[in-house]
Amino acid sequence: MSCAFSGVRAGLVCVFAVLTCTGLVCTAATPAQAAAAKAKLVATPATADLGNLEAGAKKVVNFTLENQGGAEAKKVACKGSGFAFDKKGLTIAAGGKEAIAATYTAAKAAPAKAKALSGKITCGGAVVTFKGSLQPKAAAAPAAKPAETKPEPKADAKPEGKPAESAGTKAKNAPDKVSLKECQATKPPVAFAHKEHIAENKLACDTCHHTQKGLKAGSDTPVKKCASCHLNPTDKAPSCKEKSAAKNPYHIRCIGCHKEKGDEKAPTKCAGCHKG
Repeated sequence: MSCAFSGVRAGLVCVFAVLTCTGLVCTAATPAQAAAAKAKLVATPATADLGNLEAGAKKVVNFTLENQGGAEAKKVACKGSGFAFDKKGLTIAAGGKEAIAATYTAAKAAPAKAKALSGKITCGGAVVTFKGSLQPKAAAAPAAKPAETKPEPKADAKPEGKPAESAGTKAKNAPDKVSLKECQATKPPVAFAHKEHIAENKLACDTCHHTQKGLKAGSDTPVKKCASCHLNPTDKAPSCKEKSAAKNPYHIRCIGCHKEKGDEKAPTKCAGCHKG
């Protein structure tokens, strides 16, 4: 503290400062220096797009917390309605960084019409704003066409690489591998391991064929072609012509599921699926 007189009757004017002492020597820190000694968390990126979510769907948001202050940040906890965080009670040193994965779970009940989603994630002063939309309940699948009179070829006689979603193909005749090439633009087609996902990973058919709830492998039900809705979409259906992760249905389903699974064998980068 330093004081100075200002006139006989003006009294004593005092300026307070933070003292830092080493041994018997004390120095006064300026207000700017005192502020710099505090922790200051900044989130990168500061915004996130959840995209178009169906009821009960999950979406992972990744961001990094950086401590730009002069002191460590202790017991950092992240909060956000609808989010679950992979890390809690963090201690981040001055100048340090910490990667955070936040998983958003959409409401289980689908709205009558698309509902906008917005809000923010807070982590000890750092803020990430997010937006997206909750999609209405999908329309009922059209009635199945009568079975053709000509005999169906045997499953083991079907060549590999023929799309399982071609018109008239029954679920029981799905091949082991599928070439996803209807929506290719600048990337090679994707060789999708159909049998591995269904038989080995126990993935339900209607996880991908979401307009055919209850679709079972080995049944006589004709499988609806994905591109019938997503290649030239009407209304607000995501288009597979879009390359962004938030607008391409394959990216939304595949990459989102792979990130949620957290398996190193499940690719999340372009080259992991688009090979060739």
